Amino acid sequence: MNDSMITDLKILAVDDTPDNLDVVRGVLGDDYKLLMAVNGALALKIANKQKPDLILLDVMMPEMDGHEVCRRLREDEATRDIPIIFLTALTSSEDEGAGLKLGAVDYIAKPINPHILKARVKTHLSLKRANDFLTKQRDELESEVVERKKSQAEVASSFRYASRIQRSILPLSHKLDKVIPDRFIIWEPRDVVGGDMFWLRSWGNGSLIILGDCTGHGVPGAFMTMISNGALDMACLEVSPGDPATLLQRIHHLIQSSLGQDYDDSSEGSDDGIEMGICFLHNDSNTLTFSGARFELFILNDNEVTTIKGVKAGLGYRHTPADTKFINHEVKFGNDTIFYMTTDGLIDQVGGEKRRGFGKKRFQSLITSHQNTPLAQQKDVIYQALLEHQGNESRRDDVSVLGFRPHNDKNQYLYEEIQTDKQVESDYFVLDDSLLVGFAPIDDDHQKLVDLINSLHTAVKNGNDIKIISNNLNQLVEYTAWHFRHEERLMHSKKYPDSINHKKEHTDLIEQIHTIQLKFKNEDENAALELNALIKRWLINHILEVDNRLARFLERA
Repeated sequence: MNDSMITDLKILAVDDTPDNLDVVRGVLGDDYKLLMAVNGALALKIANKQKPDLILLDVMMPEMDGHEVCRRLREDEATRDIPIIFLTALTSSEDEGAGLKLGAVDYIAKPINPHILKARVKTHLSLKRANDFLTKQRDELESEVVERKKSQAEVASSFRYASRIQRSILPLSHKLDKVIPDRFIIWEPRDVVGGDMFWLRSWGNGSLIILGDCTGHGVPGAFMTMISNGALDMACLEVSPGDPATLLQRIHHLIQSSLGQDYDDSSEGSDDGIEMGICFLHNDSNTLTFSGARFELFILNDNEVTTIKGVKAGLGYRHTPADTKFINHEVKFGNDTIFYMTTDGLIDQVGGEKRRGFGKKRFQSLITSHQNTPLAQQKDVIYQALLEHQGNESRRDDVSVLGFRPHNDKNQYLYEEIQTDKQVESDYFVLDDSLLVGFAPIDDDHQKLVDLINSLHTAVKNGNDIKIISNNLNQLVEYTAWHFRHEERLMHSKKYPDSINHKKEHTDLIEQIHTIQLKFKNEDENAALELNALIKRWLINHILEVDNRLARFLERA
């Protein structure tokens, strides 16, 4: 110990003989702060209040001997760790053992030898200082451990909450049941949250079935799924239904813009995005349209797997050109056709004796050998094969696999095509030149609405099954809502000055539509034709009075 450390230390000397205290003062007074007590009771008070670094304690004292003082000091939490050296004329081994048993650290015989006293005191104070340092370090470490556990608990809780948020954007089972009841989905993030996502939504005259693999996994991947989900929502409002390739291109633009990756300077900023496969399942035919961005569609037919590869470009990445063209592939399917999409978490998972990836060949062989296995059971087969291949290897990435067999009962999807029956021909609604606004995106929407109006009218007049009429009615209502969102998006992007009044007309019609829809659900036979007439009449007036103004503005903007 250096001098500054010595002079800061306090020693309590306890002895009922003043001469003994004088000896202690003479030996230690220049080096330490000394406290004196002539009996045990006073020693206990001073020790509790002053917290000395060392106590020199006489054994033989009247009223309360040193052994009793030592015992009480050890019982008091405030003084139990203060080292005690007994100073006594009792020098037998039995006496020394009794003192050490009570908790003393040393035993010095009287008469006091100054050199021994000074050396022993210095040694035990050094030990105490070291012990205090270690105790402090231990307490700090224990406190850090407690804080770390608390932080870990908070992080774990945050991850669980984030997982619930991420899962909330995934389609619910009952929605999947309506479109692809015969299916399986493996969605297993490597961590609590992940970068894979699957998506389902009705879109025009069909349904979108999407699987995506974002950059990274864990928290970064999860953030990318939220960005991609927002881009999907927005793109579906801007792209005319039925065109997955254009939808991919618009998603690409939106993600690039959201992340600031649409600049020419490639040396700054992030370079993140998503790989995606989109299947559009047509309601009116046994046709599926696929478009992929670094994604592949596996098609299983008659024990043979064929594949359709997407464009070799991801969405949103800085180096993917904005004008990248994606491709639509039309696939006709039969009753036994099964479609599969998988992220690379399955294909690239390392395992086996040679530590190689799971691979596409293994996946294709697996689904071929289980073609007749129900899809719900295929999920377990594929997942078990992954686990067996992985063995003791760590999971490399999020794993997602989607398999589905489209429903081939046309009554489930049927959208009635326009007939040329002469008895209803006079009731057809024609979008003639007077109803064309001259702005192609809006005119195209209006033509689709006209087709749906005529289809619903034909279905009712021909006395079709209620399922067909209901489906045609729902298609008309859904496309009307989509058209409104499309127009509102155009107004917002171009800052159309009369957008509030225009949107109000949309809102008013939607309220009327919902009222008539409720009548139809309550088996009002006239509700379908009432809805048809309402939208037809409204559309004509809306085009002539409102949409013409919007089209002229958009052409100038």
